[in-house]
Amino acid sequence: MPPRLETIRVYYQPGQDPNFRFVTQLPKGKNTKKRELLFRNDHFDGFMLHYRLDHPSFGDLKFPNDPQRALSSAVMTGLENECPTTGVWPQFTPVSVTDDNRTLVVRNCNGDLQPGQTEVRFGYALFVTDDPDYGELTRLDPIGTNMNGPRS
Repeated sequence: MPPRLETIRVYYQPGQDPNFRFVTQLPKGKNTKKRELLFRNDHFDGFMLHYRLDHPSFGDLKFPNDPQRALSSAVMTGLENECPTTGVWPQFTPVSVTDDNRTLVVRNCNGDLQPGQTEVRFGYALFVTDDPDYGELTRLDPIGTNMNGPRS
């Protein structure tokens, strides 16, 4: 079965902590302050996620042209881990930037768990800018939890 398609609307809240909020059908995790999302496959081959920036709240801010500059991700090994500012975890990778740089497409493989594991917590950051080629990046810093469900 192909990956499960999910759209995550992202709203910008400058000056607040966190500086964004998500609107999605995905379930939320325990860490509501960091906007944690739970990923369960439900017989799909992972996820294809579409992070869509709300135009009015983001104004001129967009995702960079290079999807590698628009996302960083890493497994979190403890509660105090910080989300990464660089690098990409192979299970959660940027695919493309579309829709006039207002949508970032991300592949979440949500792969098999190690024996005895029930979940994998990971941190990731989305980055937006006013210059998609060379601009300074503004960081949005959520958390995810892969809770691998059975695949068909």
